[in-house]
Amino acid sequence: MDEQECIKSDVALACFIRAALRGLVANDADLLPHEILVRDFDAIIKNGLNAKVVSPNGKTAREVCLYYLKIAEANTEADEKKYLPLIKRRIEQGNLSDQILARVKKRAEKTTFREAIVDVYSILINCLSANEPLLGA
Repeated sequence: MDEQECIKSDVALACFIRAALRGLVANDADLLPHEILVRDFDAIIKNGLNAKVVSPNGKTAREVCLYYLKIAEANTEADEKKYLPLIKRRIEQGNLSDQILARVKKRAEKTTFREAIVDVYSILINCLSANEPLLGA
């Protein structure tokens, strides 16, 4: 799991998954069959957080992620808690590629597409250097 954005985002993702798994194990959660998970995974690759999924916890990947976020929030350790707001924003605002695309499109309204890409990736370089996530579009 590597967000390619900054270490803080990588740590946030790891904290989210640890806390969510902790909650799922503690509650002896039922798991969906492998075939359904594979289909959902393929849909998510194609449509991101807006993908329609088969889950009792939501109709879209975003809804399911928000469900798992609630589980994580209820099962987080003190040192993990500060990272969960980053995950919440990521779920609400979209994954890194969604945010890059939105920023490039917005910037390309005022400049060339090439310049827009260079501008956005310059911001990403600064995010990596400052260890801060790219948030908002």
